[in-house]
Amino acid sequence: MIFIYGFIALWISWVWVDYFRLIDIYEREHLKYALLIFLLGAASVFVVFGINDLVFGSISFVLNGQLINDYLYYSIKVGAVEELAKFLPFVIFYVLFKKQLNEPIDYLFYGCTSALGFAAVENTLYFYSNGASIINGRAILSTLGHMMWTGMICYGVVRYKYLHKKTAFLAIPGYFLLAAFGHGFFNFWLAFEPFQGKGWLVTIAYFLISISLFVGMLNNAINNSAFFTYHKVIHASHVARRLFIHFGIVFLVQFAVLAYTTSVVEAIVDLHAQIYFPGFIVMIRKKGVSRIGVQGSPFDDVLARGYFQKNVKLYPLSKRRTAIKSVRDVYIASKHFLSEDEPAYRAEIRSGEKIEPNNRVLLVAKSKGVAYRGKYPIVGIYRILEPFDPKEARQPDDNFSFLEWGYVVKDEAESNERNGS
Repeated sequence: MIFIYGFIALWISWVWVDYFRLIDIYEREHLKYALLIFLLGAASVFVVFGINDLVFGSISFVLNGQLINDYLYYSIKVGAVEELAKFLPFVIFYVLFKKQLNEPIDYLFYGCTSALGFAAVENTLYFYSNGASIINGRAILSTLGHMMWTGMICYGVVRYKYLHKKTAFLAIPGYFLLAAFGHGFFNFWLAFEPFQGKGWLVTIAYFLISISLFVGMLNNAINNSAFFTYHKVIHASHVARRLFIHFGIVFLVQFAVLAYTTSVVEAIVDLHAQIYFPGFIVMIRKKGVSRIGVQGSPFDDVLARGYFQKNVKLYPLSKRRTAIKSVRDVYIASKHFLSEDEPAYRAEIRSGEKIEPNNRVLLVAKSKGVAYRGKYPIVGIYRILEPFDPKEARQPDDNFSFLEWGYVVKDEAESNERNGS
C-alpha cells in the first residue's frame, strides 16, 4: 500500500505544481528544473531527522501540556526545523542555477516546489501510518500549508533582491520567523490537548487568512515581472476549474482506497465527515487562489489579446439615447483595476489621427446577463472624472460616472461585416 499512498501523495503535490504553471504566464519554468528541486525537497525530510538528532537529541524539549511551552515546541522544533529544511534546497538551487530565477515569481515557484517535494514524502508516511481517511485533509490543509510557508520565506528573498532599501536585509530572517511561527500556530491549535474539539476552528480561520496573505505575495511577484505585459492574462475560470477537477479526483481516490482497505460501508460512512470538502474548496477559491495577477475574465481576455493598444470601433448599444451619438474610433490606451480587481480600459476617442479634446472614456466589461452583442463584447462606457492619473494601475470607483452601454468591434473588416457592407 505504501506505493499507492506514494502515488497519491505525488498527485496531490502535482496539483500545486500545475497551479504554478498556470499562473506563471510570462516565462514558464522548465519541468526538468521543477523536478530537480522537487527531489531535493523530498530529500530534505532527512535534514529534519538530522537536525532533530544533532540539536534536540541532547535537549529535553518536549510537549508538557503547558500553553507557551507547547506553542514554542511546534514553532521551533517543528516549524523552524521543517522550514529550514525546505528552504535549503532552494538555496542550493539558487547557487547552481541562478540564471533560472529571472523574475520574482520564479523564487516562489522553486521554493514552493521544494516544499511540495517535502510534503509528498511526509504525506506518504502519514497515509501509510494513519490510513486513507486523512487524504483529503492533508491534500487541502497540510500540503498547501507547507507550500505557503516556504513561499513566504522565498518572498522575503524577493523583497531582499528587489526592494533596494537599507532594511531589505531583514526581509529573509523576518519572513522566515513569520513562516516558522505561523507553521507552529497551525499545528498548535490542532494538537494542543486542552483545545481538542475546538482548536481546529482557529486553525481554519488562520489558514484562510494565510491564503489571503500568500495570494497577495503571488500578486506582487507576478505584477513586478520584468516580462510583464497586459497582453498575457491568467484565466481565472480555467485555474478554478482545474483545481476543482484535481481535488475532485483526490476525493474519489480517498473513497476508493477506503473501500478497498476497509469496506464499502465504512467508505460510505466516512463521506459524512468529508462533507466539508467541496465547501472548503469554494472558500479557497473565494480567498483568491485562482484569481491572481492579471484577471482573466472573458472580456478581459478578449481585450488583452485582440483590442488592447489598438484602434477599434466603439458602438452605442442603443441608437435612441446615446451619449457618444454614433460609432466612434477609439484607441484602447491603458489598463486599470477598480474595486474587487475589476479590469477597466482607458480609451481615447479620436477624429482621424488626433485625440478629441476631453474625450477619454473608461470601458468596463458587462459581467452580468448578456455580455455580448452577437460576437462583440458589451462594455460599460464611463466618463473619466478628475483627478485621474493614467499611470496608476488601481483607480477608485468614484473617478468615473456611467454614460451608457456600448460594444466594441476589432477592426475595419469586422465593422464592415457588422454593417452588412
